[in-house]
Amino acid sequence: MDKERIKSQLATLQIPVFNVQWPEAIAPNECLIEDQMIKWGDDHGLFVNNFAYREQTKRARFASLAARCYPNARPELLQTIADFLLRVFLVDDLLFDRVDTITTHTLPNLTKIVNIMDGGSVGPEPIYGEDALYDICRRFRMLLSGEQFERFVQVFRMWPAMEGLQILNHIQGRQAGIEEYNVIRRYTTGVLPCIALSDAANQGSVTAEEFYDPRVQLLRRHTLNIISLANDIHSLHVETHQPGHFSNFIRGYMDWVAKDTQRYSVEFATTDADDRGILGN
Repeated sequence: MDKERIKSQLATLQIPVFNVQWPEAIAPNECLIEDQMIKWGDDHGLFVNNFAYREQTKRARFASLAARCYPNARPELLQTIADFLLRVFLVDDLLFDRVDTITTHTLPNLTKIVNIMDGGSVGPEPIYGEDALYDICRRFRMLLSGEQFERFVQVFRMWPAMEGLQILNHIQGRQAGIEEYNVIRRYTTGVLPCIALSDAANQGSVTAEEFYDPRVQLLRRHTLNIISLANDIHSLHVETHQPGHFSNFIRGYMDWVAKDTQRYSVEFATTDADDRGILGN
């Protein structure tokens, strides 16, 4: 299919619009949190000496996403969550989301993430984002109870596992079925570890019996499905042009897209940084 025909088809896409009739909320000082998040990203080498990635991150405003989804969080916890979101988005973009080939780096990229969450240390030759994840886990261990931290890492360990399945899907030569897609998408969105932080962010103390109650787990899945579907729709238009390819939580994501971030802005789609091959993948 020629390029002009693709452009004409993209121009006719009708993107659905989500709207939730819930009150919005945002934590104070999100601009300060944003500045500190950018500095933290610089300190941990997340911008790969590339001006385009730094500017792209500024437009995304991940700290505003954290502030909207966790309006009641303590400042130190909110800062750690914002830093975590920055790392999740950048690592996903650079290592997994637009990977073109399988290389000798692929397996270490996946296993080192799990090793850090299992309490391992940073290796002598750290991969992209490894030191940043170590710092995030160190801070979460101090800020969360043991039960809260385990809820977080339990679902986040599934993220690299499902990224591996997603890479397998990319190279198998056929489209994944809807059931396969839903299983992979459930964990590669990064939503589940974020939901696991809601208890601590609201200064609550949900017991294991409450957290694993089937009704709570159903609410968790509904939240995940709404945000995942909305994210797919928000990403659809911009990603086709790019090179290479609980109430507050849902409302916070929607408001971030509508009011803060330019991550899904078509205006920057063709000029955003090209992720292909930048880390050797």
